[in-house]
Amino acid sequence: MENRTFQLRNHLLLSVTIIMLFMVITLIISEILIQLLHVTNQSTRLFISFGSYAAFCFLIIPLLRLPRGKRSFSDYLADIRFKLPTNIPQILIISFVGYLLFAGCQLAGSLIYYSFHPGSFVFDLSKQSLLQSGSLIAGIFEEIIFRGIILTLLLDKLSENKAILISALAFAGIHLLNLLNPNHQGMIWILAQVTWAFALGIMYAYLVIRINSILPAIILHYLINALTGVWLTIPQGQTAILILYHLVFFGTLPAGLVIFWARNKEKRGTFKTVQILNKSAS
Repeated sequence: MENRTFQLRNHLLLSVTIIMLFMVITLIISEILIQLLHVTNQSTRLFISFGSYAAFCFLIIPLLRLPRGKRSFSDYLADIRFKLPTNIPQILIISFVGYLLFAGCQLAGSLIYYSFHPGSFVFDLSKQSLLQSGSLIAGIFEEIIFRGIILTLLLDKLSENKAILISALAFAGIHLLNLLNPNHQGMIWILAQVTWAFALGIMYAYLVIRINSILPAIILHYLINALTGVWLTIPQGQTAILILYHLVFFGTLPAGLVIFWARNKEKRGTFKTVQILNKSAS
C-alpha cells in the first residue's frame, strides 16, 4: 500500500524555502544573543554564531528529515558529503589549486587597474580576514546549507544541471539579506554581489558533485572570502569600477577557470572522484 505520509523532502520549493527561512532565523537569533549579552569580543561573537549555525545544520535539519528522510546521523553526514574522505592530500590539492586560480585572477585585476591609474599595487596582509566570523561562518555553513543540504535535496529530484542552477540561484538570493545591513554600499553593489554569488554558486556545486565531497568547496570558499582584500585592492569610492573588477576578477572569470580546470582534469581521467568513508546507500 502506498505511503501517503507527508514528507517535506518531496516538496522541493517548500523544503528550500523552509531551509532558507531557518537560515535567516538562525542569523537573527545569533545577532540577538550577541546584543543581549553585550558581546564585543570577536572570539565570543564567533563562538555564538558558530554554535547557532551548527545547531541549525546538525540538529534542526535532521529533525526536519532533510535532505533524504529519516537517517542516522552518520548517514546524514554522508548524504551532505561531509564525511571524512579517504584521500586528504587530494582534497587539499584540489582546494589550493582552485584558490590559486582565484588569487591569480584577483592579482591580475589589481595589476591591470594600476597600470591605467595613478598609484601602485600594494600587497597588504592586514586586509586578510582569516579569523573573522564572516569568513569562517560563510566558508563552512553556507557550503553545508547550499551545497550539502539543498543541492542534495535537488539532485534527488532533478537533473544535475537544474539542481546546480537552482542551488546557485538560492545562494545568490540569500545575499539580498545584505540590504538589512545599515552600512551596505547601495543597491547596485548588492545586485553585483548577487550576480557573482550566482557564478560562484555554480562553481561550488560543480566541484561538490564532481569530487563527491563538500570539503574542497568549504576550504575554497573560506580562502576566497578571507584573502580577497589581499589581492584585489581597487580603491573605494569608485563604485562602478569596483563592481566591474569584482564581477570579472572576483567572480565570473576565476569561477569559470575553476570549472574549466576541473572538467579538463575529469576528461583526462586525472581528476579522480574522492571516495567518502562509509558512504550512505542512495
